[in-house]
Amino acid sequence: MLCRNKHDEYVAINAYSIAEAYFHPEAWFRGIYAGDTPIGFVMLEDWSQVSADRADDPTVLWRYMIDHRFQGFGHGKRHFSWSLTVRVQKRGSTTC
Repeated sequence: MLCRNKHDEYVAINAYSIAEAYFHPEAWFRGIYAGDTPIGFVMLEDWSQVSADRADDPTVLWRYMIDHRFQGFGHGKRHFSWSLTVRVQKRGSTTC
């Protein structure tokens, strides 16, 4: 994944984020694809997947990246909305 205009200094490397997630049970992460092509990465903090007692805790966006070559085509908006919808449905609530 590549960033635009030197934004890479503000974005964690996806491999680092995935490794980090294995040490944080509250991390929920997914690759973002356009068909079979990987175009981005999303990682959320969601304590509800660790304990039912934490189901009311807010879901927090930790990482979100769309490769610069795929920006401007609506992928970011579409996949961000999908990520939130998936988490809301899983939690059985209407808030994140």
